[in-house]
Amino acid sequence: MDTALPFSTSGGSFLRDYVNYARAICDAPEEYHVGVALALFGAAVADRIAIPRGPVPIPPMLWVILVGRSRHDRKTTAINIGTSIASKTALSQRLIQGTASAEGLQRLLAEYPTRLIAYPEFGRFLEDTTGGSYATKTRRLMMELADPIQGEFKHDLAKGTKTKITNPRLGVLGGCATTFLQYKTKREDWEGGFFGRSILIYARRDRNDEMQAPDPHVEESLTRRLEFITTAQIPRCGGFTRAADDMLHQWDKINDAKSTQTNDLVSTFYGGMCTTAWKLAMIYSLDRGFANQDGWLIDEASAYHAIMFCEHIWRPSFEKLAEKIVVDNDTVTLYRSEQVVESNGAAGASKSDIARATRLTEKRVTEAVNSLLLARRIYKAHRPDGTEVYLHETFKQE
Repeated sequence: MDTALPFSTSGGSFLRDYVNYARAICDAPEEYHVGVALALFGAAVADRIAIPRGPVPIPPMLWVILVGRSRHDRKTTAINIGTSIASKTALSQRLIQGTASAEGLQRLLAEYPTRLIAYPEFGRFLEDTTGGSYATKTRRLMMELADPIQGEFKHDLAKGTKTKITNPRLGVLGGCATTFLQYKTKREDWEGGFFGRSILIYARRDRNDEMQAPDPHVEESLTRRLEFITTAQIPRCGGFTRAADDMLHQWDKINDAKSTQTNDLVSTFYGGMCTTAWKLAMIYSLDRGFANQDGWLIDEASAYHAIMFCEHIWRPSFEKLAEKIVVDNDTVTLYRSEQVVESNGAAGASKSDIARATRLTEKRVTEAVNSLLLARRIYKAHRPDGTEVYLHETFKQE
């Protein structure tokens, strides 16, 4: 983790101190806490700073989605720790606790164009905005705002009205169960760029520590520092040092080569890795202390740690998830069958239970059960009376 989360050389890293605080009060995977800290930091500075690359400067706004097992890996808790601290600072003005209305999101952005949407239940958002529902307008709007926009953004609202937003900056911090990504998304969500713009952090909780009470002194210190990060003036960034630029360029060439050797679900992530690394490098550089003059440069150490985050946290996550994504015609059957097994908890579900709940034929249930067993999503057990049942993987791990 040290390579992806550098120590501060100036005596106080908000990112590292936040992660140490969060991991002491929540045994979620440490990667989750890193992702939350980066999302908060990016949203705190994106209204005042951007990387001078290409025709439009790139603000360090991030889409971070924590992925793991439902009720087990503490995704929501990890997010809530971060939003709780943010709610006590000026960053609270930019925080949106989920929305399914495109009109509402546009109005909020018109009021304050830098926003971080917190979706602790991002799977619910995916479900609400899938297909031809009214809420799909929200997803389309978010896609339009995902790339940097300089100047005025105009978008049609209902009844022919328009909302004008100046320099919109939209970030996302979400938590999503693996099963939702498996069964509630479509191939175009992955290949079309929606998830390709996101830092998916897929991890499993490997600690079962006794959670400590929050230290009020540490919490107060983090709150004060996040307030400073959100409100302090930041001199204009001049880009990267030559060494940092060369390092990122060489790494991007390697990713380009890898993208041609992978399937389409994975290649979309490789295409956006370098841009995300630029953003992360800026955040890491600012975390070491704000510069005091215009034209400051992001150094090689910040670029290195950004690459290490992508290589050791992000890339393994999207590669593992790509192996789990099911895009054939049996996705709904598998999803419904697995949901029945999971909802039955420790009692398990028999094939008859699954058939009654899903109204599937015996043959379809058997096919679904066999597929889930092969994928190790469920496992076989027996009730005291000898009835064969199936339990969800979550109960086997606990």
